[in-house]
Amino acid sequence: MTATAGQRPAVRAVLAAGAVAGAVGSIIALAVAVYHLIPRSGPEGTVAIRVLSTSPMTYGEWLKHEGVRMPGLPAARRRTPGRFILYDVSTDHFKSGAVLPVRLVVNGPATRTFSADPLKVTRGKTCGCKDWIPLDWLPRPPRGPYTIEVDVHQPGPIGETPLRLAPSTPFTVS
Repeated sequence: MTATAGQRPAVRAVLAAGAVAGAVGSIIALAVAVYHLIPRSGPEGTVAIRVLSTSPMTYGEWLKHEGVRMPGLPAARRRTPGRFILYDVSTDHFKSGAVLPVRLVVNGPATRTFSADPLKVTRGKTCGCKDWIPLDWLPRPPRGPYTIEVDVHQPGPIGETPLRLAPSTPFTVS
């Protein structure tokens, strides 16, 4: 069957519309491909933190708690005052194996930041975490109250702003 004179403009219109649709689809596909190639500086996933408790604990008590034997450690070092902190971290949308840096910040009349063991994201994506920080650097007599803030950062070098932070309940030091 051959196209009549009246059908040719309709065929041309359909072919032109198809060509325009193909061009638009190609441009959108190119834009999506370029978008995924551009590195983004935002966080990879989300973090939830809950500080469960903090309690006074000497360095020697911490070593015993962790099952570490250090027979040559001087008694004065074993008596170093500190604080045991127990906290939960849940992560979402991170790749398994991602490493999240953690900082513990003592806030109060005196402030100091400590690096904690980083969190390695696993399939469970949660951790019951614990740590110990020394408090022998506090001015004597220590004024209070103090809190310990748990800061979790996105993978890579630690930036200024954590992904999430959670403070402990206030405590005093004697």
